[in-house]
Amino acid sequence: MTSIKCFTIRRLSASIVILCFSITTGSAQIPEPQPIARAVPNEWHGPFAQFLRDLGVRDVASVMANTKFASIGGAHRPDSVVFRIEEKTTCKEDICLTVIGHPSGGRFIPDALFAAGARSTWSDHMVSLLGLQATPYFFESTKGSVTLFETSAEWIIIPSTK
Repeated sequence: MTSIKCFTIRRLSASIVILCFSITTGSAQIPEPQPIARAVPNEWHGPFAQFLRDLGVRDVASVMANTKFASIGGAHRPDSVVFRIEEKTTCKEDICLTVIGHPSGGRFIPDALFAAGARSTWSDHMVSLLGLQATPYFFESTKGSVTLFETSAEWIIIPSTK
């Protein structure tokens, strides 16, 4: 009986050692930044044009022609989208007015307006911020980056420069 206990304990110990060595710590996965370069999809023309009119934009057609689109998703609003307005009065070099928002009742509801670069990515690493767990999103330009954290209410925007 003692030899069976010793054999079982040795097998258990060996299994624990094997498991310990096979477990690795993960690091954040950050995909290569992608350009915000898609034309505004037809289903977004009306809601975003109305947002621009509500904002007081006079030449909505011209601004729409110079706006790029991307889906950003999000934990709180998975249908969040990005509009990058690449119009001469909203850009300085490669940094342009960027708007994140979501659809609601056929309208575009803005959650954040900020200046940012044309390439974006995200991290799968959760960060503690103000007691919240948030996933960072990054917008990159030649001058630096802007980091955003989605909350249940809005987006927290943290600029940085090189």
